[in-house]
Amino acid sequence: MFDQLKRNILTTKELIGVKDEAAFFEAIHQKAGAPKEIKSLSSGETKFLREKHEEYVKKVSSPEMAASFELCGLLYKLATTLPLKNTVDLGAGFSSYVLRLASLKTSNFNVYSVDDDAKWLEKTRTYLKENNSPGDRLFELKEFEHQTLPEFDLVLLDLNFVEVRKNYIESSIQILAKNGIIIFDDTHKIEYLREVKEKCDKHQVQLFNFRNSTLDHFKRFALIGLK
Repeated sequence: MFDQLKRNILTTKELIGVKDEAAFFEAIHQKAGAPKEIKSLSSGETKFLREKHEEYVKKVSSPEMAASFELCGLLYKLATTLPLKNTVDLGAGFSSYVLRLASLKTSNFNVYSVDDDAKWLEKTRTYLKENNSPGDRLFELKEFEHQTLPEFDLVLLDLNFVEVRKNYIESSIQILAKNGIIIFDDTHKIEYLREVKEKCDKHQVQLFNFRNSTLDHFKRFALIGLK
């Protein structure tokens, strides 16, 4: 109880000065001409995504390892709101399905999915195939790093555990296009939150607090960076 209270106090302190979601949409509207408001999910879309997510955490992954429904809902809304050409989820899984689903609904932007675990990547490929979703542009991390790649309009950094993931913050920022966005999941972990803030400040990436939209029952939440 005390540790959680202390963590909440430290997290609140670390987030002082980090702008909110409304500021994000204003900033990306001014910089890239994107809409000022995110699209809402219809009741049918919400039901479908929730059912698919519940099925995923029962049959494919575990709830604490998979991206949360809250994060995936936000990811889908962003991907169907913002003008995108190329996206990548670093940390393949349900997010790989969500981005491809959004791509099919909109202008068919390119989706790349990457993981540092070859067996997990194949499991994701199988899941995509079983759910009638394109299974192309799936890469092991080392292979991805040696590809000739486009700049990415949207990057989701959710690779491995944060102790490993922190080593890829800078390289993830570097593959962002001008005015591109990067989603940092699991910023409830104070040490990782500090790393994200430090690297974003170094590379002049604006950070925005999406805790309200992405907080789940594990107390996980995300920040979004705008390059």
